[in-house]
Amino acid sequence: MSILLRHSAVYLLARSVPGVINFLAIAIYTRLLSPEEYGRYVLVFSVVTFINIVLYDWLRLSLLRFVSGQSIDVISVKSTVFTIFLTVNILTLLVGIILYVVNNEQTWRMIVVVSVLLLWTQAWFDLHLQSLRAGLQPLQYGVVSWVRAFVSLGVGIVLVKYFHLSFFAPLVGFLVGNVCAGLINLQKEWSAVRIDMERRIACVLFSYGLPLVITQFFSFALGLSDRFLIAAMIDEAAAGVYAATYDLVQQVSTFLLSTFSLSAYPLLVRSHEQGPRANFRAQAKVNICALLLLSAPIVILLALYSTPVASAYFGSDYRNTAATLIPWLAAAMLLSSVRSLHFDIAFQISNRTTIITLIVGSAALANIVLNILLIPIWGLKGAAYSTLVSFLLALFLSVVAGQRVLPMPFPLLDVGKVVVGCAAMIGMFLIVDRLPFVSAIPLLVKAALVLLSYGSMMWAMDTAQMRSKAMTQLKHVKYMRSAKIGIGR
Repeated sequence: MSILLRHSAVYLLARSVPGVINFLAIAIYTRLLSPEEYGRYVLVFSVVTFINIVLYDWLRLSLLRFVSGQSIDVISVKSTVFTIFLTVNILTLLVGIILYVVNNEQTWRMIVVVSVLLLWTQAWFDLHLQSLRAGLQPLQYGVVSWVRAFVSLGVGIVLVKYFHLSFFAPLVGFLVGNVCAGLINLQKEWSAVRIDMERRIACVLFSYGLPLVITQFFSFALGLSDRFLIAAMIDEAAAGVYAATYDLVQQVSTFLLSTFSLSAYPLLVRSHEQGPRANFRAQAKVNICALLLLSAPIVILLALYSTPVASAYFGSDYRNTAATLIPWLAAAMLLSSVRSLHFDIAFQISNRTTIITLIVGSAALANIVLNILLIPIWGLKGAAYSTLVSFLLALFLSVVAGQRVLPMPFPLLDVGKVVVGCAAMIGMFLIVDRLPFVSAIPLLVKAALVLLSYGSMMWAMDTAQMRSKAMTQLKHVKYMRSAKIGIGR
């Protein structure tokens, strides 16, 4: 528990500044770019993301899985991963050359060049980060993340304002940021790696990662296909508005959760492989309790204050529509986080990743069908409804299938306490909203009061034994201080 909390605290610091920078990036770009330009940027970036997760993400996940578990020689694993990475780069280069040659339109050729370079640098950045994470190096992880965030946004803003590169600017910004961050700690982390693909290790990585390739394809369809369908069925401007709202909600609602997961997953793997089952279940219970405690109030706040959040955050062309989408997308992100960061771990640890493929594939198919049916009726709200229903389906399938593989704990008592805390938040919101002097209260103060009601309720009910553990730790600190004073005398 102490290791998890210590690493989580470091990862929180490591992710906090990049999280704020990425959060500000959406607000800045929605003011510097029109919805149509932002839509084009999002579509190009989504295509690069899709190719990245299909071709490279299985390498990243395999690296994290087997370096964290330390069941195979670390250098051999890294060498095999690096060799496969270079091989895939050569293949993508050949495809890029073909696409460049077959079309003479200058903008298209620029998109191809930037996309290939962005793909390579993004894939390497992800591999480098996961190598640091698997090696339990949160401080180095933070430095690399900070550099990428600052450089990406800074270069993007300069290219928009002074070089008028339109939707190319944020893409090139990410490219430069990936390069700068990928060079940090490079020699220490990869100097012992050689270009050598060990057949035995490659087979292990391939058998573990192949289902993940298909899974990531379906994950793309589940999380990003809606913006392409919106662009096709409405226009690029509508896709830009929806993507900006989706990205905002995703970053806000999953920031703390993903930060916690950075340290939780390697510890879950090690507790499963190196300790008794009771230790793993205890670690998994801490995981789900923390996920719910952190995610529930964020989702409630986004839903309650969707209009002021949209007005303060987005450019004028985005605000009204974004306010109507935020509550639905926030609820969807909660379901997605609980599934991917808790229940899906059963399949990853048990090396049964094919099941994740089937789950995400079913949800992705449902999402596409629902988008096609609902977008013509409700527009962008139809896409949000589709996302919520498909994420709920994925969570249900993961829970049911996981019971037969590796049952993950789901403490109903603590979940009930979180629900009560959310009800307290809504009650406080209604009280504050009806005060006669409410217009004079700043939004942040009102939100703080609503959040305080949740925290107070969680503390009073001792949810996940947070009060008991805090009091025990406080008594220990007082005891150690008293002992030091006694020794001094």
